[in-house]
Amino acid sequence: MDISADTFNKFSLGTVAIISMVVGPLLQWRIAVRQAKLQEAIAARQAALQESIAKRQVADSIATKRYTWINELREDIAELISAYTTYLELQHLQSRNIGDEAEQWNRFLSMKDAIKSSAIIANRIDLRLVGSEPGHQRLLDAMVKLKKFVSNVPVHEDLRDAEVEEWDNLRLGVLDSGKRLLTEEWRRVKNGEV
Repeated sequence: MDISADTFNKFSLGTVAIISMVVGPLLQWRIAVRQAKLQEAIAARQAALQESIAKRQVADSIATKRYTWINELREDIAELISAYTTYLELQHLQSRNIGDEAEQWNRFLSMKDAIKSSAIIANRIDLRLVGSEPGHQRLLDAMVKLKKFVSNVPVHEDLRDAEVEEWDNLRLGVLDSGKRLLTEEWRRVKNGEV
């Protein structure tokens, strides 16, 4: 069988054309499958990254609000103790009848303002706290004890040494409970807890 060069070229070109018609689409299909899988993987990574970014933004927003909450609670605890201390100091002066009638009346009004202020501050603290959380409940309990003490101190009577010691212990109890709670909340902020 004698094959001429022209026949061989035609046969070769025909074979290549047939192979191209069969292999070309198969290769394109395989490439398309790989590209589709690659696109799916890229989309999944992008979705995971966007979810991670969204969670971080939410955590940052909550951290900012929690930080504000921590600072406001710290200020309120200090103001509460200051208001009660002011009341007791004014009551001490009142019990000694220091000053004329006008001074005593002004002192009485200041005592009334200190008690009103302490009630407002205590309510603000109470509204910020969740009673079911142990640290929050400890602070609320300490505040109730402090309020009971101040409420039960007889007007126009000087504090005895035992009462001064009890006052200091109750005041320190509120401060300690507040510090522990604030430390726990600050830890949550640092750890990015939501």
